[in-house]
Amino acid sequence: MDSQQPVQPAYLREVAYDQHIALPHKMPYIWTALDTRNAVLATIAPGALGVASLIASRPGGNYQQFLEGSIKPNWADQHPALYSAVDALTLTPLGYASYLVFKNGGGFDYTDTTVALTLYGTNLIFAAASIPLIQKKNYKGLLCNTTVVLGTAIATAVAFHQIDEKAGWLVAPYAAWTVFYGFLAYKLHQLNRVDKDL
Repeated sequence: MDSQQPVQPAYLREVAYDQHIALPHKMPYIWTALDTRNAVLATIAPGALGVASLIASRPGGNYQQFLEGSIKPNWADQHPALYSAVDALTLTPLGYASYLVFKNGGGFDYTDTTVALTLYGTNLIFAAASIPLIQKKNYKGLLCNTTVVLGTAIATAVAFHQIDEKAGWLVAPYAAWTVFYGFLAYKLHQLNRVDKDL
């Protein structure tokens, strides 16, 4: 037996030598009721973030107050509910995508799957951390946080795509939306910066 190839059941996955990368197209694909339940459970965290965004954009909500009290670029002068609706629409499929990666990538027993899901988890944590930054109107903190969210969203999309193509495409709209948010956070920081040297 080749010492470079890890010992694993042949029916689970084929491994590219020296890379330990899943090749999902070679794996058996069986979807069960347990998979459906797990995919729904995996959707709870990103779905909750989307709902929190919608709640914050209602009249008198933190996000609405933040945007209305900020100097915004002309191209960003939209109702906060529009941004929150896009948040919810792009966040919700992430849970299903993460479960596809977990299932088709062989779980946490494989490095590529573990890295992809760690990037995803890190992204969700930093996305949730933007809520208190918005409440405090911390433009610099929001810019730094959004930069991390942007980087981890793109990295997650790439990592997911390498394991499961469908999962990568499900994350792509969210990654594109974070590019917009990153630019918006930069412009908000730029327009609302208070120079302390004055």
